[in-house]
Amino acid sequence: QFNRNFAGMNLEYVFQKDEKLTKLFNDYGDIKDITVPESYQKLWDEINLPIQLKKLDQNGINSNKKRNGILEGLRKRAYYLTRIASVYGVKNIAEVGTAEGWQYFSFAQYCKEESKGRVFSCDPRDVRSDKHKEDYKLFTHFTNGTSKEMSNDINEAKIDLFYIDGLHDKGTV
Repeated sequence: QFNRNFAGMNLEYVFQKDEKLTKLFNDYGDIKDITVPESYQKLWDEINLPIQLKKLDQNGINSNKKRNGILEGLRKRAYYLTRIASVYGVKNIAEVGTAEGWQYFSFAQYCKEESKGRVFSCDPRDVRSDKHKEDYKLFTHFTNGTSKEMSNDINEAKIDLFYIDGLHDKGTV
């Protein structure tokens, strides 16, 4: 069980109030309030929505109200994380657990639009969308392997934000 924080996200990180987080909240509200721009919504629709619909089906969640509630909150997560990156002036991002790549490509969209940095990621299974790999190739670096191998690929890049979305089983991260 996770504690809820002001952002309305399940995170184990404890936010301490500061000027930048106050700016985040004043500019965007919490995750329930945020409006997802078309470029990020498109990534959700093309990459993650089909996966999440399958998970809802597999778990017997058939109520449209419940399904829509789950999907509505989840679809905003990636963009909200980029807003956290933005208020902190993040340039380069390292993330672990990209799987199909929704968060990875959302961070890449942020790098493309704002930071002009790169997002580094790894996963033992490369199932990223070929279309999106091509679209974001200037802003991404993928390591087919673990975070240990990825750390060797990063070399001298200064990483400003680390995001871990590994297996969701207890003790895996």
